[in-house]
Formats: sequence, structure tokens, C-alpha cells
Amino acid sequence: MMVDSFNSSITSRTRALRGSSALGLLILLAGFAIRLSTATGLPDTPDAVRLLNSLETFDLLEFSPQFPGYPLAVAAARSLVAASDAAELGFFLWPGLAWSWLQIAAATVLAPLAVLLCIPADRPRARLGALALLVAHPFLALESLRVGTDFLALPGIFGAMLLLRQPGGSFRGGVLLGLALGFRPSLFPWLLALLGAPKKRAAVAGAAVGILAWVLPTAAIVGGETWLSEGVRFVGGHFGTWGGSAWTDVGRESTRLGTALVNWGLEPLAPAVLPTPIRGALIVAGVLGVIGLLVGFRRGGFTFRFGPLFWGVTGYLGWIAVAQHPEHSRHVIPLVPLALAALIGGFAPSKDRLAGALGVLLAAALLPCTWGLLGAYHNSIPPAWEAAQALASDPRFDPLLDRVYVADDRAYFRSVGPNWSIGTVFSREELERDLDSLPLPPRCVWVSSQIGAGEDRPRPTEESAIIARRDPSLCSYAAEVRIEPHIESEPR
Repeated sequence: MMVDSFNSSITSRTRALRGSSALGLLILLAGFAIRLSTATGLPDTPDAVRLLNSLETFDLLEFSPQFPGYPLAVAAARSLVAASDAAELGFFLWPGLAWSWLQIAAATVLAPLAVLLCIPADRPRARLGALALLVAHPFLALESLRVGTDFLALPGIFGAMLLLRQPGGSFRGGVLLGLALGFRPSLFPWLLALLGAPKKRAAVAGAAVGILAWVLPTAAIVGGETWLSEGVRFVGGHFGTWGGSAWTDVGRESTRLGTALVNWGLEPLAPAVLPTPIRGALIVAGVLGVIGLLVGFRRGGFTFRFGPLFWGVTGYLGWIAVAQHPEHSRHVIPLVPLALAALIGGFAPSKDRLAGALGVLLAAALLPCTWGLLGAYHNSIPPAWEAAQALASDPRFDPLLDRVYVADDRAYFRSVGPNWSIGTVFSREELERDLDSLPLPPRCVWVSSQIGAGEDRPRPTEESAIIARRDPSLCSYAAEVRIEPHIESEPR
């Protein structure tokens, strides 16, 4: 009798696991298809422009897009473009979409890996609810559409965390972690996860093999001394101009801390674009999940307690705190899937059905909002990119005789017009000084509306129709970017 009851329990649990796995796979495929259909492949940051350029002209000597050039990421994107050309799908997959497709594929794969990392196997419904939440969450969905490398290394890193838990997987986990860094080397703080491996020496040896597999060819191409000096400059920049020094700027500590709490905490988990009730529900669920996590961590009920994942997350948190700028929410992309999965897993740890229901309800509430945001993204064009394209087609613009002045958008205009005369200035005074320094005056000067914004200045004599608009909540640029024919130069 007891044996029959035990066998019946095992059978029902096996059926539940199979059903959850099939439903989870269906959710992943649906999310993948929806994201693919809304991707545009248009660059909305200067770094994205450089990534697009790297598919055609990738010069490691110039460390473009940046040190050390994302060697494996560029190789993967170029391979995807080459495969589409070989299959004569170039009309369907233009180079910009290659980056977006890789990002979407990586984001789709990392979702179940995050769930496996944070929720035990005996909670299939909680896993399913967390997976649905990860697929429907607007922050992860929107970020995965962008031209970038933020997601590309994460499947390898998360997979390495799973392998490093196992005594027999230490070396393989180390190799996978080392190779993953070739897609985005700035994620190197995750190497701290090796401290939680059962066999630390094997894990460190594996990581060294994985890193050397892409570092040695890169250094051999550009020269070891050049590669090392550029690496020192790049790391120093993170602790200086781009990140760390701003923590110590006089009078900015509270402002920076507040910005970090919003952009690295509240905004990724509960974006401001969501309706207030849904945003409030996410915040409440987050608080309850944190409480459950703390209780479970204290009792040692979670497998990541002082394991590879714990040390990896700790190392990365320390890195972004001292070396990344809090104005960019994308820096916490590696942590958001883990946080969402852990919050569902931490909610009502002893009640699998309740945790699963919470994840499904939140996903159902988020799905319409996410669908609307994806549609808006698909129908939008980055303003600086549109301005550069429109300037190139403006019949009044002569690239041989005119000069273009931009502020933070130089990469866009250089990409569209590599031979244009372009100046980078941030004020009217800088513009006038640059004009005075030119040996020959340009016929006409085209000035971005971002230069000297707020300054008292005469209006241009002629308005240009080069205006690009976009919802500012979906991008990091101003709502309007305009290039104006501003100064008709007089002969000297």
C-alpha cells in the first residue's frame, strides 16, 4: 500500500515536471518570436554605432568598439551576417539586426538558467512562474532589442555558475566562464565566483584556459605592450572619468547615491513607464521576496549560499558600485534576471503553488505593457541617427564645403558620413574658437540643437526640416535633435 502510494506520488510529480517544462519552453519560444518581430537593429547609443561599424571595419589596433574589442562578440555577429549572406537572407537580416538577434537569443537562453540557479528543483511551479515573469518583464525585453553586448556573455556566465557547483564541473565551469568574458570583458568581476567552486584549483586553471583562448590571439595581433597599455587606460577610465571618481565629487554624493538607487534598483525591477498599480505590486512582491530570501539564506535553504553565485554577484556588485556610472541601468542587466527569479523563489518558500501563481499573475499584468513598449520601440528611430541620415539627404548640405558641429552624437554622423568635416563642441564659445582656428572657412556650418542648449543666442536664419522625435523614456537622448544651417561664413 505504501509502495503504491509512493509510486503514485513520484508519477504525479514527474508528470507535473514534464508539463511545466513543456509550458516553459512554449513561453520561451513565444517571447523569442515577439522580440524578434519588434527588433529594428538601429543604434541608440554611440557604442551601438561603433558595434555596427565593427561588422565592416574592425581594427583592433584602434580598439574599436572599445578595449579589447569584444573579440568573440564581434566574431559571432560577423558569422551570423556571413551565414545570412550565404543563405541569401541579407534582405531579411541586415547587419544591425545581427546584434539584436544575438542579444535576443542570449536573453532567451539566460532566463531558464537564472531560474535554475535561484529556485530549487523541488519547486516546479515557482520555476514556471519566475520564467514567465522574466519573459514578460519590460526592462529585460526592451534591453534585449538594443544593439549591444550586455546579454551576450550572460548565458556562459550563468552556465558556468551551474557547473561550478558540482565537484566534477569545476574545470569545465572555469573554461566556460573564461570564454564568456570574451563576449564582454568588463564582466570580469564574476571571476570571483571561482572562490565558491568545490575544486578551486581546477576552476582557476579552467578559467585561465578560457581567457587565454581569446586574450593571446588579441594581444598577438596588436602587440603585447600596446594591448597592456590600452588595458591599463581602460580600467583606469572606469575608476575615473566613467565611474568611480564621481562617488567622491564634492556635493554630489547624495545625488549619485539617489540616482544609483533609482536606476540600479527601482527602475530595472519596476520601471516608471508601468501603470502605478502594477508597479506597486512589483515593489510589494519584491519586498516580500527579499524577506523570504533573507529567511532562507539564514536557514541555509538556498543552494547559492556562499557558493559560486554568491561570490560572483558580490564581486559584480562591488565593481558597478565603484567603477560604473549609475545613469545607465544596463549595468545591472546581469543581476536583474537573478533578482526576479530569486524574489519569486523567496516568496512563500514552503508554498510552491502560491509562488508560481504570483509569478504568472505578475507576468500576465506586465505582458500588455511590455507589448505596447515593444511596439513603440519598433516604430521609433533614434533621433541622432535619423538626424544624420536626414542631413546626408538634404539637398542644401554639401559634405565637401560644409562643416557639421555636434555634441555627444559624433559617432552617428561619422558613421553616416565618414568623410564629413565634423567638429565636437558643447558651447557657442567653443564653436566660435574652432571656426577661428580653421585655415579655410566652410561655406556653411550646420549646428546641432544640443550645442549651447539654454544659452541666449540668435535664431538661425533658416530652419531645417531635420527633426527626429522619440519617446524619451525609451532612449537616453533628448526628445528632439535638430541640425540647423546656422552660420553662413563670410570670406576672410
